[in-house]
Order: sequence, then C-alpha cells, then structure tokens
Amino acid sequence: MKPGWILIQLLFFTTDHGDNLGERGLWYKKNFFEASARIPLMINLPGQLGQRITQHVSLVDLVPTLIEMAGEQPDEFTVEPLDGKSLIGLMADSDAAWPQNVYSEILAEGAAAPQIMIRNKQYKYIYSGSDPELLYDLEQDPNERHNCIAEPGLSDLVKEFRAQIVEKWDIPSLTQDVVLSQERRLFLRKVLHIGKFADWDFVATDQAAQQCLRSSQVYNEWAYSQMLDLNTEPEL
Repeated sequence: MKPGWILIQLLFFTTDHGDNLGERGLWYKKNFFEASARIPLMINLPGQLGQRITQHVSLVDLVPTLIEMAGEQPDEFTVEPLDGKSLIGLMADSDAAWPQNVYSEILAEGAAAPQIMIRNKQYKYIYSGSDPELLYDLEQDPNERHNCIAEPGLSDLVKEFRAQIVEKWDIPSLTQDVVLSQERRLFLRKVLHIGKFADWDFVATDQAAQQCLRSSQVYNEWAYSQMLDLNTEPEL
C-alpha cells in the first residue's frame, strides 16, 4: 500500500440472473418472469445506515456506481456513454429523481428473435418478434397470470412501450445479428467435433471420490492404500 492511500471496504451482493424452480413448469432462466428476471442487490458502505430503495435499478448501474466511488465522474471517465446511472445519489436520498424504466434483453442461444423487457413502476412489458406481447400489472397480479395488453385503460401505456421499442432497438437488424451469431457458433461446434475433440469445459476434481467407495474401486485399495496410506502390494 502506498503512503497516503486509504483502504475503504465496500461490499456488493448480487447475482447475474434469477432461476425458475418449477414455476409454470419452467427451470433455469432465459425468460422475463419474476423468478428469472428479478435479482438481489445489496450494497454495504462504511458509515451508512441500512435502508431499502424501492426504485427499480439494474446491473448496468453498477459500473457507473463503482466509477463514482473511485472519485471519478462516469460521464467524463468513460470513452463512450454508459447505459446505467450511478446509484450514489439514490443511496444518499431515496427520493431522488430516478429513471422510471429498466430494460433487459435476451439475445442468447436458442432465441428465435430478440426478447425485450421494459419495467415501468408496477408494469412489465415483454416484446418478442416471434411471440405475442405481454403486459403484467405486478401490483394486482404478482404471479403474472393475466396478460392485460388489450385492456382499454392501458392503451396509452402500451403505445408508449411500443414507441420505446422502435426508438431504442432496430429489431430487424438485431434479429439478423442474433441468427448470424447462432449460425457461427453452430458452425464452430461442428468443426471442433471433427478429428480429435477438445473439451473446453473445466471439470473440477470431485473431492468426494477420495472419501467414499466407488463401484470401480476394490475395497481394500480404497480402505488401505488411500485412507491409511499403506502399500497393499506384497514385498519381495
């Protein structure tokens, strides 16, 4: 540590995604239902009392937050604009002005078309080029069972969501990029299975294999050579 430096311990607890655990018969992630899309975010700062912030924030807000904590201004520090906004002001004043919308995308393998979610207050809008639009009022329908996209009283809100899709995303171009990326990866997978196959997955050593009897092991080898470090071979 250099002279004059002050060490400040910051603690961030979050995850990259949620997981379905059988809700609606779904498992894992890759959808925008709450079990998959909603994640924890807890930040512990020295000398700051705990509080709960009710505004919706996103993982993209972490980078500008860390930049500001390091003493820089996010808009001046980065080469190009960031999608997120620093949480420092919101943590200091939970009533501070904050963007109402949170955005999320699914562009990964298996997606037939881009899937986009916009969260605004209690409403969640889900758009996909290959599936019908979805709109949920999470205050009235926390289990997301009733699609209220066609309700007359919400028509202006739906128009606003649709306008944001057009403004922020070039859906036809993005769809081409998604499909092309999938085709590239399928091609590489096919090529990498020609000849000697290289497994790119790292498989951690199973520590339990050294502590219990496996079907391919002889009992005496397991009991004496590994547990007691004895040589079971007869001496000549």
